[in-house]
Amino acid sequence: MRNNISRAKKVLHKSKKYQLKQKLIYENKFLNNILSLALDISKLTIDYKELINTTVKNIVQSLGDAGVIHLLSENEIDGFAEFTYNNNEKAAEILKLVISEIPDNLGGSLWKYVIKTGESIVLPEIKNINNIFSKSRYKNNFESLGLSKLIIVPLLWQNKAIGALSLLRYEKMNSFNRDDLAYLQNTATILSFAISNSRLLKVLVKEIEERKMLMRELYHRTKNNLQVISSLLRIKSDLVENDDMKNILEDMGNRIQTIALVHQKLYQSKSLSHIDLKDFITDLSSLLMSSYSLYQKKVIIELFLDSIVVSIDKAIPCGLIINELISNSLKYAFPGDRKGRIMIHLHKSDDGTTEINISDDGIGIPDDNKFMEMNTLGMLLLKSIAEEQLQGKLSIETNNGVSSTIRFKDILY
Repeated sequence: MRNNISRAKKVLHKSKKYQLKQKLIYENKFLNNILSLALDISKLTIDYKELINTTVKNIVQSLGDAGVIHLLSENEIDGFAEFTYNNNEKAAEILKLVISEIPDNLGGSLWKYVIKTGESIVLPEIKNINNIFSKSRYKNNFESLGLSKLIIVPLLWQNKAIGALSLLRYEKMNSFNRDDLAYLQNTATILSFAISNSRLLKVLVKEIEERKMLMRELYHRTKNNLQVISSLLRIKSDLVENDDMKNILEDMGNRIQTIALVHQKLYQSKSLSHIDLKDFITDLSSLLMSSYSLYQKKVIIELFLDSIVVSIDKAIPCGLIINELISNSLKYAFPGDRKGRIMIHLHKSDDGTTEINISDDGIGIPDDNKFMEMNTLGMLLLKSIAEEQLQGKLSIETNNGVSSTIRFKDILY
């Protein structure tokens, strides 16, 4: 008698150890699957179909023989998408049959029933399964079909079902238990979160692209309008006989063309808020040489430019200063038949300061201090833009020509 009790205790002890071991194995598998799914979600893009396919495959390989995820369309009007995976063709056929066998008054199919109610189905734990299938032709033989090993959980997002996950075990596999239900519900929660985020990302990307198109159109139209104004000023300058007025109109036209060029560069830029000063200065110097066609044969512009990207808040004032300085050199540095060069240097120092130097080998300025104190429109414009808009410094030196340097920092805010 005592030996029998002792053997029974040993068997019970081994049974408990076995159950504990199996529980630990299950929990480890559960955690590994959750981590695997989380890793897949971390690689999420707008197209979440690959993630859903991977999830179905992962679940079937871990817990069953056939699985399917039904996902409602984003607007719930265009129907649904179906993602399936199986390692048993017979199980796949049965799953397809049983999840569609339910009276219309309960939703039209098992997965629609789950979506409609937001409740999970675990068979054979549901007591009223015969009531659900009272009108089904599989009423009396659902167990022989494998239906007693079926589980369906809703994909819930913000208390609203966006789909359902169905899983079938076939033949000799054990029935589903509460641990399996907990695992699938957690998986469905993570998957719902990923799908909803992907859909939101898709909407945001679309809105960003639309805004980019609008911004490009705005820059394009602004550029065109400014060019029209510049052309009108140029036409007017051709009609006036007063040289001073003609010069004023031409200068204003060049300034407007400079701003138009910034908008053209922004239109062509990928960022829509920043442009490369190297490209901008290259095009601006060519534009000014074309404007002052008289000087094209006797003056050469040499460029020594690094690629520096600046915001629109810095690009426009930079352009206006460069326009003014190059225009001054072309108009005043090379009188008569004098030939020469205009050099433009662009680089960024180690402390983040952008430095633009424009120099020429022309006749220079007799007194550069008095020149800086002149209250001409051009000089007032240079000082105002450099100090107030660029928050930088402008220095002008004359020694075998004129050398002007602008230093500023492009602080993003």
